[in-house]
Amino acid sequence: MKKLMLAAVFAAAGLTAAADKLFLKDGRTYEGKIVEEGDAGVKIKTSKATLTFPKDQIDKIERGTSMMETLEGKLEELSPEAPETYVATAEWCVKEKVGDEPTVERLANIAMALDPSFCGRGNTVLGDFAAARGDRVQAAEFYFRAFLADWKNPVAKRKLQEYKDALEERNARQMDKLRDALTLAIDNKLAEAIPALSAARGAPFANLISTYMPSYRSVDALIEDIKARVPCKTCNNKGTIKCFQCDGTGSLKCTACGGKGYKEIRLGGTGEVRKEICPVCNKSGKVRCPRCKEIKGATKCSTCKGIIPAKPTVTWDRNGLVNFRGAIEQRMSGVLPIEEQVGPKLPRLGSQNYDASFVDDGRVVYSKGRWLTQSEKK
Repeated sequence: MKKLMLAAVFAAAGLTAAADKLFLKDGRTYEGKIVEEGDAGVKIKTSKATLTFPKDQIDKIERGTSMMETLEGKLEELSPEAPETYVATAEWCVKEKVGDEPTVERLANIAMALDPSFCGRGNTVLGDFAAARGDRVQAAEFYFRAFLADWKNPVAKRKLQEYKDALEERNARQMDKLRDALTLAIDNKLAEAIPALSAARGAPFANLISTYMPSYRSVDALIEDIKARVPCKTCNNKGTIKCFQCDGTGSLKCTACGGKGYKEIRLGGTGEVRKEICPVCNKSGKVRCPRCKEIKGATKCSTCKGIIPAKPTVTWDRNGLVNFRGAIEQRMSGVLPIEEQVGPKLPRLGSQNYDASFVDDGRVVYSKGRWLTQSEKK
């Protein structure tokens, strides 16, 4: 699953109720937790980053009880044996508006990875986090995952209903792109269709292509087939172009002998000239072009990188493209195509969705400002 991208942080004003405050002489002010203070300067951990300032730049420091300090304490107490504490801490972060993007995401995803029964609750808190910063599409995506995981939960259903318009608008834009890309392919504008289809491969119902075009298991398969039908503009699918350094000859004039194939050596003061075979070119007057050593007279095409696409293995199915586009247009108008009205594929209820990238590194415990593996904390 692609890594989930949320807002970096909440607005600084809402992050700390009574944080340490660092006032600089240039007028800037930072709120957070003073984590180190010495002769070299002062280090403060804010919601965005940990910053260090030399003492000669600091005007004054006001000490306070930081909400971030409270968060640090909560994180230190987390244990994989109690998955609920992770999602509860993430919920506390959203409620109190404290904590940054990586912290909230990691907390929710660790909880879901340790106990999949928290997929509904974990995705809900991620949806709340996105909603708090005004990202309705992101919030709707998380609420949809929460609904699939815990579809009997009235809260998950209510939040999805509240935000589904944003998801529908996003889906409509993606389906527009898919329809337009299919139109390019239907009109035989294959070179233009490739980037258009690539941009629309994630559109809703794009995975139904095999229903209308059995030769393709996915939109990616269609894209690869089209690539095989569109010759490279630079090399015409040869993979190579003429070497510009030697003009395609594969050799250059020998610089040691000036292309003569021999060297003239004057003997003493007699004026006699003796010719010796050039040791560099062995009297040919030419040397192998260094630029096209691998393929004489040619170099790899810079446009296609020398990758020649495989020849098409299926017959071009324009009617299938037309039918697939028609099915997309029907869905855009709210009508289910007739061939899918019997036993339509529904979202898989009870599905467990979370971002495994946050737990693949095994860092599920926290100590002294860092996420660690269980063995590292011991």
